[in-house]
Amino acid sequence: VLPRLREELLKILRLDDPAKALWEAHDLEILKNIAPSLDALLADSKKSDVFFHLVNQGLHTVTGTSDATLLYSIFMYSYLAAHNEAWTENLSTRFDDELLTFMRMELGMHRVETEIFGQALNLVKQLVKNSAPDKMRSRHREHLLTNRAFDLALHIGEAYHHLSHYDVHQWQALARQTAGQQTGQKDRRP
Repeated sequence: VLPRLREELLKILRLDDPAKALWEAHDLEILKNIAPSLDALLADSKKSDVFFHLVNQGLHTVTGTSDATLLYSIFMYSYLAAHNEAWTENLSTRFDDELLTFMRMELGMHRVETEIFGQALNLVKQLVKNSAPDKMRSRHREHLLTNRAFDLALHIGEAYHHLSHYDVHQWQALARQTAGQQTGQKDRRP
């Protein structure tokens, strides 16, 4: 059941208006059986408004069909913020067992997707603190640039206004420059 649920949720998130499909699943009481935590969120009008606003805000920045990790990250960011609007201030990655079970059993998220989402949130916090990457120690900057969640962190940071467009552009330029230098070093090796 989980692989099918996972694929259906990802299809919904790739729709132009995922809210329609999720509301229909809620109204038909399908979510009550397969994703009761999401169903409970949708039953609360204030939380559901915040949730769908943030889902649309995140998906608005997505191009193409996008990978599952990005789509799940947008979904989970929206879900966590809808449950606690103050969460967006600290981006806590202390995921309790109940939340981890929700991600795994109700959404079909893989462990690696959960880990990368958590890493991306932590990385967003670091990028916000270090808005001048050229003034950072090179070793710390290199660590941030080579983190596997770097691109996702930039996406989340920009989509949800933790980072300015200028900051994202600056970090992307540094990433391209670093990648070019690493490629050049590999080419020079005998």
